[in-house]
Amino acid sequence: MPPRDFDLAHAAHILVVKPDEIGDFILATPFLRGLRRSAPVAEITLAVSPLLSGLAAANPNADRLVTMELDRKAGKLALGAAARADWLAFAEDVQQRRFDLAVVPRLDFDRYAAAHFARDSGAKRVAGFSENSTPLKAARNAGFDRQFYTDVLKRDPAAHEVEHNLALLAFIGGRPDGDALELPLPARACENAALRAETAKTELGFGKILAVAPGSSYPAKELPAGLLAPIAAAAAEEIGAGIVILGNAAQRGMGEELKANLAGRASNLCGDLTLPEAAALIGLSAGAISMCSAAGHIAAALDVPAVVFSCHPKTGDRAHFHSPLRFRPWAKPGRALVIQPETALAPCSATCEAAAPHCIGAIDPAATIAAVTRFFAAV
Repeated sequence: MPPRDFDLAHAAHILVVKPDEIGDFILATPFLRGLRRSAPVAEITLAVSPLLSGLAAANPNADRLVTMELDRKAGKLALGAAARADWLAFAEDVQQRRFDLAVVPRLDFDRYAAAHFARDSGAKRVAGFSENSTPLKAARNAGFDRQFYTDVLKRDPAAHEVEHNLALLAFIGGRPDGDALELPLPARACENAALRAETAKTELGFGKILAVAPGSSYPAKELPAGLLAPIAAAAAEEIGAGIVILGNAAQRGMGEELKANLAGRASNLCGDLTLPEAAALIGLSAGAISMCSAAGHIAAALDVPAVVFSCHPKTGDRAHFHSPLRFRPWAKPGRALVIQPETALAPCSATCEAAAPHCIGAIDPAATIAAVTRFFAAV
């Protein structure tokens, strides 16, 4: 579809609404860079979840940052800002209806109230992906095209999210500035991560560290500790590294279980670091192992070789939101390895639909260890 009649070159105020998950934000950074290039005089406001504010604040392609989060119990948005001045300026722009464009770069279904927020900004144009882009979105976001958007792009979902976002950029009249991910980090976070890395090396007795992130927002994506530990140990042995286990506070127990399976070779830092600090620590690592989750995307953005485990079977639906075709790390060639089960375990078929680790446990341990060690030997 040719670009619509947007005039980004002369736009004064643009709102980008991106309140979804960590990996989703990282995969949208080429979109943000292309938007900045295409709208050089615009003041770009970026709306993200509170979790992401520490990462998003360092992105050079937005002029100000506000946070938004759907309070599901209360059924309303909780709003905030990284800086009070940013929030006051945003509120004034909404009141004066200054936004020329609000855009929602998310192909799949909206469970974050992003469309509501974009519409309520009073923007003259609101652009995003059509509710008919995926069957699940058509079911869960029925009526969104008419209710919230002035301009919608329908895409075949069987492509990577970076490609979808750059197609949306073209749809609104923008030009890409490459497709590489971009993840600048705050200086203080980098300093704290460097101290943590040196402490871990000293305590574990290795000159390198391997970052291992066993958790995910979907339990079905998590490889059980009994399977993950020997794989991580083999990778660490290959590169001569100690292991730092990363995750949030809720995943600390998972980290302790994995640490117990790693016979003194690992340090559990789950819940000990802020998100920017954890990202910086991944950046200082010789490699990373994660589920199909944020850590793999962070590693790709920072050019750290990464192994990522997916619960999505190789025979599964290529367009599903668990599919690596859509959400694999957007890494340089040879810098990421995705491990998947060959086929789904009954009763799953198109993807893993279990509420706990299921299809992901069908990987061949011996073959996986061999593939992972070959990967790290080559990088």
